Amino acid sequence: MIYAKDEKNNIVEANMAKKGRKYYCSGCHGQVILRCGKLRVSHFAHKKHACDIFSEGETSEHLRGKKLLMTWLRKEGKDPQIEAYLTSLHQRPDILCNNKAFEFQCSPISVERMSERSKGYISEGYDFFWFLGKRHLIKKRLTQQIAQFIRWHKNLGFYLIYINVEQRNMEVYYHIQQADFLPVRFYRKKVNSWKELQDFFKQNRIKNYNLLSISERKRQKKLFL
Repeated sequence: MIYAKDEKNNIVEANMAKKGRKYYCSGCHGQVILRCGKLRVSHFAHKKHACDIFSEGETSEHLRGKKLLMTWLRKEGKDPQIEAYLTSLHQRPDILCNNKAFEFQCSPISVERMSERSKGYISEGYDFFWFLGKRHLIKKRLTQQIAQFIRWHKNLGFYLIYINVEQRNMEVYYHIQQADFLPVRFYRKKVNSWKELQDFFKQNRIKNYNLLSISERKRQKKLFL
């Protein structure tokens, strides 16, 4: 986690915390440890993992991605909350901003758990966005682990959004389509801010579906038989 409370109940960001002082989880109120160094993103971790609200083992990619989302939203004059706990849902989105929940998924997650979280946001009237890390990059074919995050937009067709923490940008994979037994096809667009992403979604980028060539049909037939 990036934020914790000090002994005076003040919210403190990990990169501003002082070693030797005591800090506490804002969820379970258990004591947490400050972890920082030249090769890692500053963060807090539970002394004993017994918290049902926060999960441990956040990667550097995940921590950096959450901070990037915060930076992009603040540049647009927004007031995002990081790691805000939604009591009614018993869920803690990575970022909460007005009526929008932002999740940056770097690790595997089951279809059931992902669906549960998404339905929870819908039930409470939150719009939600799933951003993906490099583990979920599309290769030749769509796996179930990746396909579960695909959403539809009238201007982009089926799409996914990735965060590249090294390049500090986002990349939209859109108009995703895959014929049986053939590699997945898609277009890509890099954006550098939340505003650029919103503007891109306003543009009609729908393409005609690709017709299969004779050789592709032959390949399908061969693999099917």
